[in-house]
Amino acid sequence: MQNIRNHLHFIWADKIALWLGIIFVAMAAIGWVLVAAAAGVMGANHVMASLGLNGAPIVITLVSVWALLRAIDFIAKGSTYRLFVTEPAPTVTTTNAVAPTPAASPGKPMAAM
Repeated sequence: MQNIRNHLHFIWADKIALWLGIIFVAMAAIGWVLVAAAAGVMGANHVMASLGLNGAPIVITLVSVWALLRAIDFIAKGSTYRLFVTEPAPTVTTTNAVAPTPAASPGKPMAAM
C-alpha cells in the first residue's frame, strides 16, 4: 500500500486551514465535555447552541480563511498561481532556415533598393 502523503499535495494554505479546523473542533469538544461534566449533557448542548457553535458559521469561517490564504498564495505566484497560468510553449528554431527577403517599400522601384 502506498503512503497517502504521496497522493495529497497540500500547500501551506491548505495545511493552515486544516489545522485551524482541527484545533477549533478539539477546543469545542473539550469545552463541551467540561460543561457536560458541570451541567449535564442538556446544559452542554444549551451552552454550545447559545454560543452559536452550530456547524454552518464554523464551516463558513474556515472556508473563508482558506480562500483568503489561497488568494494570498495566488498573488505571491505560488502553487495556486501555477494551476491557472501556463507557460508559453517553447519556440522551435531551425538552423537551415531561409533568410527573409527584404520587402519592397511602397513607392520605390525594385532597382532603387
